[in-house]
Amino acid sequence: MPNTVNPGPISVSFPPRTTMQEPRLS
Repeated sequence: MPNTVNPGPISVSFPPRTTMQEPRLS
């Protein structure tokens, strides 16, 4: 998976649950 094509796929992949733990990704 080329990082260039997906600049921030992790942010979208992670569910709202993880977002609460790491608001930085949001």
